[in-house]
Amino acid sequence: MFELASNLKNTLHHLGEFSYSYYAIRKTRKTKPFILSTYPSAWLDVYKAKNYHLIDPVINYGLRNFTPFSWREAQAFETSDRRDVLFKDAEKYQISSGFTFVLHDAAGVFASLSICNSGLE
Repeated sequence: MFELASNLKNTLHHLGEFSYSYYAIRKTRKTKPFILSTYPSAWLDVYKAKNYHLIDPVINYGLRNFTPFSWREAQAFETSDRRDVLFKDAEKYQISSGFTFVLHDAAGVFASLSICNSGLE
């Protein structure tokens, strides 16, 4: 895990200042996801404690797509009270907009790399 974190940090810092989250899980989602992120740790604690990975519109949209997308697209795709609660919680940590790049592998694993302006002034 340390090697992945180091590689992401070294590769992505050339793109400017932003926060990122690398997310991986089997498509069945019967286990907790692997999340490596520079998002605020308090937000990650909330996200994990509330099992937001099961209702996250960004993840749900990514599971159905193969090309990069904006979070705005994902928000428009899914309209529900649960989605609204998730995004309201995320806004408390300055997580409101971003882009996600997805990967679907032959072994049934879904992975995504999301970048956003989280916590940046």
